[in-house]
Amino acid sequence: MARFTRQRTWLLTVLRAICKAPIAIPPPVTDLIAFEVWLAGALARRGFADGVPNDLLGSIGLADSARYDEYGALNAIAHQLALAERLIRRRGLNDGGEQHARLLLAICAWYADKPALIDDAYELLDMPPGDATSKRFNALARATGDALMEREVRVDNPLLNHPFHHLLRHQDAQLFVRLAWWVVEARTELGGRPETTTMQRAQGLHASAMQNAISATIALLCADGQLDDDERRLMEALIRMARLDATDIDMFEAELRDPVPVDQLAGALSDRIEQRGVMRILLFAANINGDNVPAERLFLETLRVAFGITEDQYDQYELEALAACQANAGLFSRLSRRGTIERLRRRFRRRLDDLVRDNAARIWGEVRETSELGQLLLKASTEQLSPAEQEKVNTQLIDLCKAVPALALFAVPGGSVLLPILAKHLPFNILPSSYLDEQRFDADD
Repeated sequence: MARFTRQRTWLLTVLRAICKAPIAIPPPVTDLIAFEVWLAGALARRGFADGVPNDLLGSIGLADSARYDEYGALNAIAHQLALAERLIRRRGLNDGGEQHARLLLAICAWYADKPALIDDAYELLDMPPGDATSKRFNALARATGDALMEREVRVDNPLLNHPFHHLLRHQDAQLFVRLAWWVVEARTELGGRPETTTMQRAQGLHASAMQNAISATIALLCADGQLDDDERRLMEALIRMARLDATDIDMFEAELRDPVPVDQLAGALSDRIEQRGVMRILLFAANINGDNVPAERLFLETLRVAFGITEDQYDQYELEALAACQANAGLFSRLSRRGTIERLRRRFRRRLDDLVRDNAARIWGEVRETSELGQLLLKASTEQLSPAEQEKVNTQLIDLCKAVPALALFAVPGGSVLLPILAKHLPFNILPSSYLDEQRFDADD
């Protein structure tokens, strides 16, 4: 990764910041059912349900320590450590920051799935304070930090911030805190470590979720009876990101010849977060060639009904998938051909065009109430806005999105994606003629 991780002290820095952060002692969680309820809510509140955790590094003073390309990974790990530390307190272990840091290091070793690190972490837990213990802790933190970064998605991966990556990030966080539960449970009840089989079951649940997502993607892409080069590249990228072993890869190669039936998939995917994540992944995959075919649309509709996803939610997920392709064309181009990207852009524009046209009256009403918005959007189309002006645009576009929530996907930065569409459907033109000429050219495509 970048400078923060090259120093090999990043885990030490994060551990110390997490354990020193002042928090009120939270209410206890004393049984597994209550833990699972707490975990689901905690992950959602921190943004993991959407795969985009809110900023934590900044709040603990580490925002300037990580470069952009490593920030997402380190921020997610910091959240996982913070949740595990909260769990330690909820289980009644409030014996100080140093001991918490050692216990968190043991959890990290289980998560990294490195037996030698696990053994060292448990030896460290029972060592008395002193210089030798501190040196041992620092060395183990460096080694464990290296192991954690081996698990992370590389910044050059074409599916970075793809819906599959979002689901993987949620499942990784879930795995980490579930491992923390068993580590803390064994420490409080038995004074030792959990059974290896218990930890393997937790890891198996994680692997199962990612396997379900890949199986669903294979079944979708094979729904039309063929798998083209773009679709195969997508499948290979999914398998690489999921960190699968040779046995899993062989299983998916067999599924390419005999996909899992859609009703079986619907039964296997029962978790609501997993269902939503898989549907987003499938909508991205269905558009890998610029459009989806009737067999794929039928497959998606069958899952939509089985998952209880409303038509409005489905439309929102499809817009998100198209917006992700539009916003990350550079990443997407590593999976597909130039012509595919252009087809996706046209499909994206058509869907956004439909959205604005169908809601033109409500949008126009909001624009009239915020008369400054049109002027600022016009200025943004020809020159750089000042920070104060950009803040006004963002604020007023948020108000506009209250009328049509789906527009929130396209409201930033500066509304530039919305400009040609708004100009086409509202009863006045906010664009210079060059923009209108481009819009007419796009319409001819």
